Amino acid sequence: MSKEEWPSGLTMAVAKLCLEPDQLTSQFGIQFFEDQDDLDEFRAALVRVDERHEYALVRYLGSPDPGTEVWVREDCSDVAPRLRLLWDTLSVSADSISWLHPQFEPETKAPAT
Repeated sequence: MSKEEWPSGLTMAVAKLCLEPDQLTSQFGIQFFEDQDDLDEFRAALVRVDERHEYALVRYLGSPDPGTEVWVREDCSDVAPRLRLLWDTLSVSADSISWLHPQFEPETKAPAT
């Protein structure tokens, strides 16, 4: 996939996983591509759980903070259940999440390990 094929509106960062793209690839088979935007070079992947639930996983290469951001559509009205679905799909535990958007944090916590 390239930036030109990226679904429009998939731009709202709502969480950050502690895992790097290489770890997500080795653990879950998620394939990332490299590109750049007006901020920086990045690695990104599109994850579709089903026809209605898609997420972007994005790692800006110049970011000093480790981890991979989770993005949803900017018009998404059900962020909390979508994140819980992704956590369940990837078997993500609370210690694998380094940041949650404050607006959604109480409703999107992953299970503790």
